[in-house]
Amino acid sequence: LNGDIGNDTINGGLNDDTIDGGTGDDLLNGDSGMDTIFGRTGNDTIDGGDDNDMLFGNEDNDTISGGSGDDLASGGYGNDSINGGTGNDTVVGFQGDDILHGDDGNDVVQGGDGEDLITGDDGDDALSGGAGMDTISGGAGNDELRGGGDNDLLDGDAGNDTIIGGTGADTIDGGDDNDRIFGNEDDDTINGGAGNDTVSGGYGNDLIHGDDGDDTLNGDIGDDSITGDAGNDRINGNAGMDTLSGGTGDDIINGDAGDDQINGDAGMDTISGGTGVDMINGGDDADTIFGNEGNDIIMGDGGNDTVSGGTGNDTINGNDGDDTLNGDSGNDTIHGDAGDDAISGGTDNDTLNGNDGMDTINGDAGNDTISGGADGDTIFGNEGDDTITGDGGNDTVSGGTGNDTINGNDGDDTLNGDSGNDTIHGDAGNDTISGGLDDDTLNGNDGDDMINGDAGNDTITGGLGSDAIQGNAGDDVVSGDEDNDLINGGDGNDQVNGNAGDDSVHGDAGNDVVNGDAGFDTVTGGGGNDTLSGGGDNDVLFGGTGMDQVNGDDGDDFLIWQAGDSSDTNMGGAGDDILLVEMNDNSNVVNVTGTNPGEFDLESGFTLTNSDLEFLDLRLLGGDDEVDASEVKAGVGLRTRIVGGDGSDTVHGSQGVDEIHGGNLAPLSNAADGNDWLFGQGGDDLIFGDAGNDRIHGDAPAVPVGDAIPYELSLISGDDTVFGGDGNDLINGGLGADLLGGGVGEDVILGSLQQDYGNAGNDPGDRPPFIIDPSNINDVQIDAANLAVFQAHAAADTDLLFGGAWFLATSLTANMTNLNENFDMLPVPFRPMFAGWSAFVTDKADLANAPTMAGFFGHVDTGMGSFADGASTADPATVDLNFLSIDPNDAIDDEVFLTLDGSGSVQDILIGSAGADAATGGEGVDRLELRAGDQDIFFQHPMNEPQDVINFDSGLDGAP
Repeated sequence: LNGDIGNDTINGGLNDDTIDGGTGDDLLNGDSGMDTIFGRTGNDTIDGGDDNDMLFGNEDNDTISGGSGDDLASGGYGNDSINGGTGNDTVVGFQGDDILHGDDGNDVVQGGDGEDLITGDDGDDALSGGAGMDTISGGAGNDELRGGGDNDLLDGDAGNDTIIGGTGADTIDGGDDNDRIFGNEDDDTINGGAGNDTVSGGYGNDLIHGDDGDDTLNGDIGDDSITGDAGNDRINGNAGMDTLSGGTGDDIINGDAGDDQINGDAGMDTISGGTGVDMINGGDDADTIFGNEGNDIIMGDGGNDTVSGGTGNDTINGNDGDDTLNGDSGNDTIHGDAGDDAISGGTDNDTLNGNDGMDTINGDAGNDTISGGADGDTIFGNEGDDTITGDGGNDTVSGGTGNDTINGNDGDDTLNGDSGNDTIHGDAGNDTISGGLDDDTLNGNDGDDMINGDAGNDTITGGLGSDAIQGNAGDDVVSGDEDNDLINGGDGNDQVNGNAGDDSVHGDAGNDVVNGDAGFDTVTGGGGNDTLSGGGDNDVLFGGTGMDQVNGDDGDDFLIWQAGDSSDTNMGGAGDDILLVEMNDNSNVVNVTGTNPGEFDLESGFTLTNSDLEFLDLRLLGGDDEVDASEVKAGVGLRTRIVGGDGSDTVHGSQGVDEIHGGNLAPLSNAADGNDWLFGQGGDDLIFGDAGNDRIHGDAPAVPVGDAIPYELSLISGDDTVFGGDGNDLINGGLGADLLGGGVGEDVILGSLQQDYGNAGNDPGDRPPFIIDPSNINDVQIDAANLAVFQAHAAADTDLLFGGAWFLATSLTANMTNLNENFDMLPVPFRPMFAGWSAFVTDKADLANAPTMAGFFGHVDTGMGSFADGASTADPATVDLNFLSIDPNDAIDDEVFLTLDGSGSVQDILIGSAGADAATGGEGVDRLELRAGDQDIFFQHPMNEPQDVINFDSGLDGAP
């Protein structure tokens, strides 16, 4: 049917019609049958009707409806509107800006040229926009959408759609269900929509959102921005500088090539930066992050993250959570931040910081810089020359191999250098430091530190605090620095210095140089040929085995030599110094010689060369020993104490002042002249004083090592034979039936009222015990503890002895007076004496006049004095003594009210009695010992309150 020219209306009927509208705006209806209709020129309206029709609009702007059936509808030229109708239609817009609807059925819709609006509607449609900026909507069903050229808008709507953007900057939305979307070329904007979508951006800088569902999103080539949104997404940036965000869910994100910015957001994400310089943020929750190649910046953010930087110089921050951070290769910078992190630098030179939390840090290979941060960290430098700082907390640090520098900073740290030449500072806190192998420099700094140099030639300084230092193997240089340190140089030739404080300093094995320096130090050399110096103050020095040089320096020093040691050179230095020599249990022959002041030698299979020593204390122990000190001249100025031990010993004293203790059943002899002190000890002794003013005691207690001469005596029973020899002697036999011989000279003999005699001279031992008139003699014996009368007319240099308690002084000047006006002031210079004080009056008549009040007042100047129960004053000292008694018939012993006055400017040592005592310290730096008993009072000088030492025993004591 042909319409010719004009606006025709043609109806086809029931058969298969062919209709040609011709020219004009025609209305063409195919009706039933498989019709073929051509609109030709003009704006035609075509309806195919039933069955499978072929409809062509040809020129101009046509409106075509396929109707029912599987129709082919083509608009041709012009802006056509085509609806395929029901059935599986093929709709082609061809040229022009067409509106194309597939309608029901599985339609194929092609827009052709122009900016087409295409809708697939129901069914599984294939929609193609062709050239031009097309808008395509798939509608319901599993559609395929192709944008074609230019910038298309594609919407898959419902169904599992496949969408291809084609060329141009397309905007694509997958819609519901599980879509496959390809942006292809240019910069596409893609939204996967609901469902588990697969998206590839293709070429260009694409913007991709996965939206809901577990999406797979690929940026492909270009600088893409991809967000997974909700769901467990897999995101690949591929080539280009991509920005990738996982969104919520547990995402897998790969930056691939290019310098990417990646954020895992919420969820437990797995992130790989790929090649390039990537910036990665794990986001919330526990993420696993790999920087891979390039110099990456990685932040774990929240959660317990696991991070590996990969190759390149990475910067890693764990942020919150207990993170595991690995730098891998490259010069990495890692911060654990909050949480208890595990950090490994990997190879190369890394900078590692634990920050907050109790972190475990491994530097691995390379020269690393490590800081533990706050809290107690565990740090391993491992290989390389590392710089490690523990910072706050109680840290444990191991430097590993390499020359490490370690600083503990605050906290009680445990610092180990391991191998390499390490430098370690404990800093604040009580640290434990071990240098490990090789040559280390160790410094405890503040706190009470334990320092072990281990192997190698170490340099160790204790710093402030009371430190315990062990040099161990190697030639070490050790310094205690401040406070009271315990130092052991260990094996090797060490240099050990105690510095300030009361130190215990030991050289141990090797040829050591050991110095106590300031403080009251104990200095020992150990094995090897050592050089020891006590330094200032009163030190104890023991050279040990080897040929040692021992110098006490300033102070009253105590030098020790024991059996088995080699030949030593001992120098006491300034002060009153003592050399203690302890022999073995064998039978020894000991020779002591000396001529020059302050110098003497001691030989017994070894040689001790000694100088500047004031006291020699020789202990023989077991064996039958022989000691000959007779060649020691008096001008040497040496005071000698010899203790015989258990064997049968023969002792020849020096020409100076000797004190000899024989031990059990030991015959003693003091062959040389001199003013000697001889003690028989327990047993029946035979003692010869020879010439000189000797003090011979048949019995005495055991002698403690290092006690100064003189000291307190407690008399013990025994039947002794004592011969004073020539000189003015003082002989104390003790209890027992003694044979006491004073010899030639003016002697004082105390014999306990048994078998005693005085021999030649003016000896009161031959008289009754209460003969007390010393007016015409220079020897005085008063053997009564309950003395009521004393004739106070003694000549100068009188030796006085009173029974009971004792008083002892090396030089004594006493001015005697009394509360009673009848007493005279008698300036009498006294020699050393033992005294148990009673009440003193001028004569018997005075007792009747003052029966309830008597006393003794003395101003005593002493070089060294002892009184009451052991009080002593150091040299020099001035002590005012008041001994008071109410009843003159009572002895005044150590229960008296004792007044100790050290108010001068010297340094006093004041020791009270068991009674109620009063003591005045004065301006010097004083030491006070107040004994048990009644209430004591110490008058302390205000300017010395921080320096005086006051020791109170039981009783109500105080210092006003």
